[in-house]
Amino acid sequence: MARERNVKLADAIAETGWSQPKVAAAFVRVAAEVGAQELLGTSRSHIAMWVAGTQPSGRAPSILCETVSRRLQRPVTAAEIGLSLTDMGAAAASEWHVDTLTALVDLGRSDVDLERRRLLVGAAYSVGGLTLPGQQW
Repeated sequence: MARERNVKLADAIAETGWSQPKVAAAFVRVAAEVGAQELLGTSRSHIAMWVAGTQPSGRAPSILCETVSRRLQRPVTAAEIGLSLTDMGAAAASEWHVDTLTALVDLGRSDVDLERRRLLVGAAYSVGGLTLPGQQW
């Protein structure tokens, strides 16, 4: 069974303006920061395999998201770079361990239907209004 090229990851890497060796070097820096000793040997060939469709395992997907996020200066989720939550481990896939910021980014993405986005905006203003001082509800 042939792997399907991860076009989303390839597009995200192209958006960074980095070559695969530069992505690998940045990935290793982030892995070192979080103490992921097992990922310090990541090289250009790993990045090429992930773009070719191999799914990274362990902590690699979350570190890859962080690496791309830093370069693009915005949050990047696993779904945005073509990685599934099941490949990120059971703890990350559990509803009890979902990162709030990642969930909000997913909810507010531009490909989400307009009604859902309007509901989210209205809810944010409603909650914000409850926190105003001097208001008697």
